[in-house]
Amino acid sequence: MDLDHALEAHVMWKVKFRMAMLEQGSVDAEAAGRADGCELGRWLLTEGRERLGRLGAFAECEARHRDFHAAAGRVARAINSGRLEEASRLMKPSEAFTLGSAALGRALADLLRASKAGA
Repeated sequence: MDLDHALEAHVMWKVKFRMAMLEQGSVDAEAAGRADGCELGRWLLTEGRERLGRLGAFAECEARHRDFHAAAGRVARAINSGRLEEASRLMKPSEAFTLGSAALGRALADLLRASKAGA
């Protein structure tokens, strides 16, 4: 698993949300809201858990990943319901989606460091 690529894929949700808002389109709210629906989520449940599950940083990464997707699902549902002002508010720097994205980035970096130290 390329953790840098995984982080990039999660950052792209913000781009998808902004584009859907600009184009008055929709996004896949189920995919946005499911922690087990992305490559990182599947890795965390399988190979990642097997290889790194013993590390405290792993549990933190898994929790931050779930938090991120829960917040992303709320943004996606607001967009799909035409509640664009709410979606925009949910993406502000002080809100769960943006905070969750940053927390996931830190957790992934911590997991990468911990995995190298434990190797």
